[in-house]
Amino acid sequence: MSAKILCIDDEPELRETIVEELTDVGYETVEADNGRTGLAAIVENQPDLVLCDINMPEMDGTQLLQNLRVNHPDLADMPFIFLTAQADRSAVLNGKKLGADDYLTKPIDFELLIATVEARLGQVRRMEAKQEQQLVKLYRTVSGGGPPDGAKQAGDDPAPSPAGNSQPITPATREKLVSMAGSKEGHVTAGRMQFIGLDVIRDEFGDRWPALETRIFDIAEKTIARRIDNVDVFRRDESNNYVICFAQLDEAEASFKADRIANEIREKILGECGQASEPPPPVGKAPQATADTDHHDIASRASQALRSEVHSIPLSPEEAQETESVFDLVQARIEQAASIRRQSDESTLKEVFETGKLRTCDIDLRNGSPTPFKLAGFDERTQLKIDGLIAGRRNTGDLMAKLSMMQLGQVAEQIYARTASSQTVIMVDITISTLENRRQLEPLLELLQSFDEPVRNAIALKLTGISEDVYPAKLSGLATLVRPFCRLVAVELGRPTLGTIDPAEMRAPIVACRFETIAPLLEKTAPRIKTLAQDVHEKKARFLIHAIPDMENKVQLSKLGVDLLSLA
Repeated sequence: MSAKILCIDDEPELRETIVEELTDVGYETVEADNGRTGLAAIVENQPDLVLCDINMPEMDGTQLLQNLRVNHPDLADMPFIFLTAQADRSAVLNGKKLGADDYLTKPIDFELLIATVEARLGQVRRMEAKQEQQLVKLYRTVSGGGPPDGAKQAGDDPAPSPAGNSQPITPATREKLVSMAGSKEGHVTAGRMQFIGLDVIRDEFGDRWPALETRIFDIAEKTIARRIDNVDVFRRDESNNYVICFAQLDEAEASFKADRIANEIREKILGECGQASEPPPPVGKAPQATADTDHHDIASRASQALRSEVHSIPLSPEEAQETESVFDLVQARIEQAASIRRQSDESTLKEVFETGKLRTCDIDLRNGSPTPFKLAGFDERTQLKIDGLIAGRRNTGDLMAKLSMMQLGQVAEQIYARTASSQTVIMVDITISTLENRRQLEPLLELLQSFDEPVRNAIALKLTGISEDVYPAKLSGLATLVRPFCRLVAVELGRPTLGTIDPAEMRAPIVACRFETIAPLLEKTAPRIKTLAQDVHEKKARFLIHAIPDMENKVQLSKLGVDLLSLA
């Protein structure tokens, strides 16, 4: 997987030249023309490295870096290289003090630029590899190749003691909570991370579970402690829930950060083992607790059980100061806020289920001829309600699974109601996260199993939300789960590159892409779309672009070799 690099410079010609040089050596690039748009691009795209000019309008490079370090500390580890015409010592020192990783002067020596980028990315990879070394002990312990339970090796960190609310709150922690409540007018931004369903895993795997459990919570607590700010506080309770109170972030910002922390914990639990993990077994066939049970599956399921959520809750400085079990109070109010949100979501979902209407869009060949395929979607009014539900949410897995099932049900009703001679195949979106989550997968499979043969032959399932680091074998396994219940499986690209997606291995004859994903290429490097279409053809699949806004773009895409096209 190539690294993504953001280039921020207000000189269009230089910026385009830098992007071309980076693209030629295999990097994915994003562009911004000043510090303000650059900051937005960093937050939205989370590049692996930033190249940034210093002298720019609206927000210069030093202001951008300072803003990033203060307001987005979760992105503070991102390598940052300054580009500037200033070669004097004071400018170099100022950049270094702000935390810039390197400094290149204009005119740019492109060989030096590429070498510097490679060196910085290599340094990041080495740091990540060092962090992952601790997981080796986890794998060895679970597989029987490490020290026996309770034994310690030189250099091992002591296992953390449970941080339950039975432990007294320290004066420093209480002082931080009082300060938070006072600075936010009697409210605190509080997050909760839960390992849901570990009791089921514990029962299934018996005496193989305790060794892994200790390491899981060790990883979780160290990751949280490293990623939160020194003015934040967190506590693990006796039910293995983590409460994190964020001093400087609002609900949306804290939700984003909590999700990043949860993802990092998942990745560290899984490591390389997760890459080889098998898809969930069919409904009703849970893994048996036998001696040869793959410990990879234990780590995989434990990581999937981690959930995070964030709410703004009422907490006065007096309550923070005087309540003995203040974290119990925070927990209770998080649950109250979560309950209110669930009720609101359920009310909106109920309205969507009762009033939402199915909309289908035609899919044409590039010569304009119709195909038997249609894309399923919701009517505009319903989609606006759904967008409101999703806005600002990081964890939308349950919601997306319910919406997919609703859409599948409406498609099935439409198929049952039509004439027997109709050959139309309707394509419905299913997120990969739904297939990976056992709790979401089971009701989906039950619905698919309820469809008879005529409905199965008239439905295509388009797998969406595919991350770039997922392995082809895992994708193929997930596609296999639903393939018996539909006419065909298609895959949707999150970015304009096949990456690890092999449609031939997945037996997915259609590779799809939303127009908004491909639009930047259409404006700047249209031939790359033609190359991508050729790559799809080599994998024995057809390339579909949908949600195209107008006929002009549709005609342009057809000339670039896109096989299937659909307007919004």
